[in-house]
This record gives sequence, structure tokens and C-alpha cells, in this order.
Amino acid sequence: MTQESLLPDAHLPEDALAHMDDADVRQAWPRNLVAMVDVVMARLRRLGVDDETARQHAAAAMHALSEYHGGRQFYLPKGDTLEIALRNKRIWDEFTGHNVEQLAVRYGLTFVQVYSILREQRALHRKRVQPDLFPADN
Repeated sequence: MTQESLLPDAHLPEDALAHMDDADVRQAWPRNLVAMVDVVMARLRRLGVDDETARQHAAAAMHALSEYHGGRQFYLPKGDTLEIALRNKRIWDEFTGHNVEQLAVRYGLTFVQVYSILREQRALHRKRVQPDLFPADN
């Protein structure tokens, strides 16, 4: 599978990876990209999405990930760590300001745990949308 077939509207120059110093990374990224697209497409197919729509959505997902994470390495947890992170994000998304009790019951948590999750998610959200006025000098 080529870059063009995976990302049909991506127009990357031939030297797009020249900034990457690690030869192993340069060699592995096409294989990793194909694997990520395949995983997303397979999941969408299991959810009943037709092949062409699954391919389009998988390519769109890779574009979005590239825009956000492109050019840098990032950690993707697995297992319980990923499930807890996704659950916590769902709790944040479902929080209306007055439904802590319902969230605690729905997710089998205590009020204290829900408030702790909301505090953590609020800080993460704030960090994403609000620039630091006093960044630490590195």
C-alpha cells in the first residue's frame, strides 16, 4: 500500500521525512501507518460500516492524528490504562454540572472518585485550550 492510497489528499514532498534522524523510525513508519489504518478499518467494519466508508474514515483519522501528533513520538497506553483514560474522558464529556450522582452510579464509582476525575479532566482541558501565561524556561 502506498502513501497515496492511504492518504489520498495528502501531498507530501519526497523529502518529507528528511528531518527524522533515526533510520529505524524512517523505515518503520509506512508499516506502522498501514497497520494503524488497517486496525481502524477493521474496527469500523465490525461496527457495520461499509468498506469504502471505513477506508475514508480511517484515512481521516490518520490525517487528524498527523495534524496533532505529526513529527513527534507519543505514548499510547493499552489495557486497563487505556480503558480508564477513555472512561475518564467519557465522564468529562457527559458531565453537565449537576449529574455527579448519575455518573457515579453509571460507572460504579464513588462521588469522591468522580470529583477527582473531573478535577483531572478539567486541568487537562484547560491546558489544551488555554496557553500558559508563565511558561517555565527550559
